[in-house]
Amino acid sequence: MRLINFRKILAVHKDMAIPPRPKKTIKFRRNFPGADYIEITQDDYIALHTHRIRTGIAYKDLIENDPNSPQGLRVFTVASWFNGATRMAEKHYFHYVLERYCSTPDKVDPLNKQ
Repeated sequence: MRLINFRKILAVHKDMAIPPRPKKTIKFRRNFPGADYIEITQDDYIALHTHRIRTGIAYKDLIENDPNSPQGLRVFTVASWFNGATRMAEKHYFHYVLERYCSTPDKVDPLNKQ
């Protein structure tokens, strides 16, 4: 697992807050046929928060404003990924949210506009 040095990131982004630590991984006991689940690792968790801060877009706006979002993907599902309550996610849902964040440009700082 690759650790990110938050002090370097905070030196560049003064308004950035360190994301909360995720809860311990719980064994996934239920088996849903046809659903491909992945574990949300610490790196995935940090990537979600980093992209949210980088873009300045809340996950609610990311999902609700996109007509192409997967059917069945709910805001409270993504919220549980962000607050660390859920450590498992349907693979296509998780990759969809991560790809949407990756394809979104950085937020523009009105004070440092160039």
